[in-house]
Amino acid sequence: MGSTGPLGLMVMKQQSPLPPRGQLATRARHAVLNDIIDSENLADFVGTAVSYAAFTSLPLVQWDVTLPGINLTAEHLFFIGYCIKVCVSRYVVNEKYTPDPSRCIVPIMNMAEFSDAFECAPGSRMDPSKKCAFWP
Repeated sequence: MGSTGPLGLMVMKQQSPLPPRGQLATRARHAVLNDIIDSENLADFVGTAVSYAAFTSLPLVQWDVTLPGINLTAEHLFFIGYCIKVCVSRYVVNEKYTPDPSRCIVPIMNMAEFSDAFECAPGSRMDPSKKCAFWP
């Protein structure tokens, strides 16, 4: 019964009645789904930062190049390549993942490296004044 005893437990039940059984199951399911979505979003953020760090750790001569005829640097292509995996003409709503466009846009819009590479206007959607970061 815990430290409150039977009377305390009864009062607690009266103050916060449980929702009907089906509603409780739905809440529990949504909590699990939110955990899955949150962990996928975290993986997107961390994966982008770690892969960019690996990319830029290459010797400059290997990544600081521009492809002839298309005026895109290797850095531009890094970000394009990152997003192409979720590039779809239409997407299916999936309870386990954030919508595909957001899986591309949100991590890179929070990277100063992206904003610098594409010369995004400060304060614009792709270079917000407040960025989310998981580490300095």
